[in-house]
Amino acid sequence: MACDVESATAFILTSEPRGDADAVPVATKYLGGNISAGQAILGVEHGSISWRNLF
Repeated sequence: MACDVESATAFILTSEPRGDADAVPVATKYLGGNISAGQAILGVEHGSISWRNLF
């Protein structure tokens, strides 16, 4: 799948299971942040992060 990183507005880090070929991210998200002017400030407090899914 091709991605246009020039127009990206957010970054979310997930851990996908081995063999997962679909484009849908898993529910557990570890790190996220908004991208502005080519830079991202990442943290665990981003709105995409759900602590319910971590434990």
